[in-house]
Amino acid sequence: MSKQQQKNLLGKEVYKPLTPKQQEVLSYLAAGYQNKEIAFHMGLSLSTVKIHLIGLYTRLNVKTRVEAIVKARKLDLIPAISA
Repeated sequence: MSKQQQKNLLGKEVYKPLTPKQQEVLSYLAAGYQNKEIAFHMGLSLSTVKIHLIGLYTRLNVKTRVEAIVKARKLDLIPAISA
């Protein structure tokens, strides 16, 4: 499926919804937490956090933390920063 075909009627890319754990990881990511801190706060191993990040990046079709946060804000998955 091409990028153009992935656009829905509202012009947003179609993506598979995040799991509750991926959503939680995303919220820590947006708050600026490092992987070790996310693992501590969620009571998970560092490896498990990394697995959730890989899934998150795949579902959002991004490659970096910053791209994930920016795209999540565009998709209204996390609140935008207010000035």
